[in-house]
Amino acid sequence: MLNMTFHVILWGMALLMLIRFGLLALMVALCVNNHLEVSHLTTHLSAWYAGPTFFAVLFILALAILGFYTSTAGKLRFGGISFG
Repeated sequence: MLNMTFHVILWGMALLMLIRFGLLALMVALCVNNHLEVSHLTTHLSAWYAGPTFFAVLFILALAILGFYTSTAGKLRFGGISFG
């Protein structure tokens, strides 16, 4: 019963995201979720097996920066503060 409740809530959130933000946002969210599920993540960053953790964090950060840059194209970023 708990499993079914979890899936109803999960798919309800996905449906709300689809309706509110669109198909692209839902696909990016599902892609990030899938990437986090299959990556072997660790908090022991000095270990030899920490490479996938760095890749996962950089991948998600790059997606966030690309989304921010694309969504603010042609507008002043950060209220007109010049960074360059």
